Amino acid sequence: MPIIKTLPNGWDIVNYDNEEYFKDTIHNLLYKNKPTVDLRLPKDWIKLESFTKNHPYYFNIKTKQSVWYLPKDTCHIKGLIWVGQSCYMDSTLVSLFSNPTTVTNYLLHETVTQLDGEPRCGTNHQDDIKIRQLVQKELLRISNMIQGNVQKPEYCTDLRKILASCPHFENFHLPKMADAGEFLAYIFGLFNLPKASTVTISYGTDNITDQYPPVEDLVESHRTVDKAASLIIWIHNQSLLEGDRLRTSEFLVTKEDTFPYLLEGDNKFKMTNKSNQVIRTFPRRISYMEYIHAPMLIININRIEGSVGSVGYIDKEVLIDQYISLSDGNQFKVSAIVLYRPGHYVCSLLCDNEWFYYNDTQYNEQGLAHLGSFDNMILTTDALTTATQIFYIPI
Repeated sequence: MPIIKTLPNGWDIVNYDNEEYFKDTIHNLLYKNKPTVDLRLPKDWIKLESFTKNHPYYFNIKTKQSVWYLPKDTCHIKGLIWVGQSCYMDSTLVSLFSNPTTVTNYLLHETVTQLDGEPRCGTNHQDDIKIRQLVQKELLRISNMIQGNVQKPEYCTDLRKILASCPHFENFHLPKMADAGEFLAYIFGLFNLPKASTVTISYGTDNITDQYPPVEDLVESHRTVDKAASLIIWIHNQSLLEGDRLRTSEFLVTKEDTFPYLLEGDNKFKMTNKSNQVIRTFPRRISYMEYIHAPMLIININRIEGSVGSVGYIDKEVLIDQYISLSDGNQFKVSAIVLYRPGHYVCSLLCDNEWFYYNDTQYNEQGLAHLGSFDNMILTTDALTTATQIFYIPI
C-alpha cells in the first residue's frame, strides 16, 4: 500500500525532542512510523512500516496489540488449537485438509481394509482394522472442523489418544514435539491411498572423467516403472546442504551417480539382455528417477541437522515453484506450505485464491492472517528458508 502523503482525519505530524512523529489525535498516541492506506483494514487496525525489519506490521489502536500478520475473517478454513506441542500435527492436518483432493477423499471415506505386512495398530489384523477405523472417523471430524462444518473440539487430543494403539518411534500420541513429515507419512501409511508413479532409467558409461558426460557417452541399460511410489518426495538434509540454487520443480527428478568412484571387478555395472545374461559392463552407473504421475505431491525438506544435544537448523533457500508439471501433462499448484522455525511449526494455506497464515498458538486470539498473493506470502513468511512441507494439488 502507498505511504500516506496527506494524513487522514485524526492524524497529525508533531515534533518531539526535535524528531518527527505521527500522532493519532483521537487516542493521543505517538508513532515513529508513518501509517499506510489500506481501506480493507478492519475497525481499529492501522498498518505501519517497520524500518528495522523492512516489513509492514499492524497495530490495533484499541487493544494496543502489534502483529506482523493481520487477522482477517474472509476464509472459511478453520484452524486447530495448540495443545501439548501439537503444532507439527495441527499445521500438517490444516495443510492437508484445507484443499480436498482424491487422496484426502480416499483417506476419509474409503473402506478401511487389511494392509500388507504386520498390523499397524493393535496386536492382530482384526483389531488393527477397528482401530484404524477410529482414526479415520476422527480425521473426518477434524477435516469437517477445518472446512468450517463442525465447530468443536478444535484440537487433536482425541486423535492422539487413538494413535497410542498405533506405535511409531516418534510417539505421536505423547504431548511432545515431533517431525511433521514423519507424521504425514505415518498417517498415509495407515490407509490404502492412491500412489504416485515413477520411472527409473539407468545408464552405463565408460566416461570416468567428465562429471556431466555428453549424452552420446550414455548407454541405456534398464528402465523400470514403479506404480506404487510415495506421494511424499523426501529431500534429505545432506542434499539440502550440498545443493546449489535448489527449486521444488527439480525435486521431481532424482539423480544417482557413482562418479567420482570407479566400479571395478565384480562391482562393475552390468547390462543384461532379456535372458538376464550380462552383455556389457561399465565402470560407472548413472540413474534418473522421475515422477511421471501423481494424484498430489508433498515435498518434504529436512532442515534439521546434527544429533540429540547438538541439533542445528539449515536455513538454506529453496525456490518454491507456484506451479509444476509432470511428464504425463498434469499440472499442479501449491496449496499449502508447512514452515518450521526452531521449536515451532506454522503453515500458510491457499483459500479462495488468497493466501493465509496459520499459527496454532495464536489462532484463538488472531485467527487466520491474510497474506494475499503467492509472492507476498513467500516474502512475508520467509518461506524460502523455512518451508519444510510443500503441498501440490492438481489444477
